[in-house]
Amino acid sequence: MRDLLDVLLLVAATAPAVALGLWWAGPQRRASAGALFLALLALDGVATSLPPALGLNPAGAHWNWIGKALSIAWALAFVGIARVPRERVGLTWRQRSGSVLPAVLFTASLLIISALLLREPKRPDAETLLYEATLPGMAEELAFRGVFLMLLERAFGASEEGWGGGAPWAGGVTALAFGLWHGLAWSAGHVTFDAGAFFFPALGGVAFWWLRQRTGSLVFPIVAHNGANLATYTWVMLSR
Repeated sequence: MRDLLDVLLLVAATAPAVALGLWWAGPQRRASAGALFLALLALDGVATSLPPALGLNPAGAHWNWIGKALSIAWALAFVGIARVPRERVGLTWRQRSGSVLPAVLFTASLLIISALLLREPKRPDAETLLYEATLPGMAEELAFRGVFLMLLERAFGASEEGWGGGAPWAGGVTALAFGLWHGLAWSAGHVTFDAGAFFFPALGGVAFWWLRQRTGSLVFPIVAHNGANLATYTWVMLSR
């Protein structure tokens, strides 16, 4: 029950930002795309939270493998059923002209910042390293900087490429939702908010959005996301 309340809380907290973006977009708005974003945001929350709640993850595993796999599955299913061009959600290896070097430098900076500011105190085991190197970035970037970003760009009247129009609104709302997904919860009968757990993912969401916009692909956002997660273990791995 707590997980369902978390999902409802996330959608309720994100909805005003979507409404504001639709109002700002004026005649270019597409409210149906904004509503679909909120519905799929809820679906992603349910798909991610149900497996641990139901004990569906592999025996002995302490990370949410099945939940993240379900998140990837629904996003790919949506792209296929809705016949969305894969490039429209960043599912392409092709990078925009002149974007690779800036993306490499930007990604390297993110890894250094993560290693310096977000230090994990506990040495990771093999499962943790494998998980952090794969599923979080794949699932969350496909959802937030893939499907969700595409829907909000439609909702706010942004062009498919470029930084103008509703593009910053779409990037901002996805980053906000990403931060709230980590920092907002329902616990012991009341709302809890962890500022640190919100701020760093939201800031990371802006950074991953920049990579997505710059390159036109999810490759660098996924690499940066998983790399940043792994970089937080740098100091504890180097220590004796």
